[in-house]
Amino acid sequence: MKFQGKEFVDAAQIPGVVMMNGQPYGEAGGHWFPVKGAIRCGTGFVPVLDIPMMDEQPSRKAAGA
Repeated sequence: MKFQGKEFVDAAQIPGVVMMNGQPYGEAGGHWFPVKGAIRCGTGFVPVLDIPMMDEQPSRKAAGA
């Protein structure tokens, strides 16, 4: 799907469980992910999502410190 000059892919086309704010993305209200590009995989393509990386280190506040 193309919206405002940017490509998007349906979350149902992405394998695995996609989480956002601790809950499945579809239940959080989202159904489309922005796409930055594609990687060739055999005879098909895998979308490269344009989602900012999250900090892998938990914050002190979240850890209760």
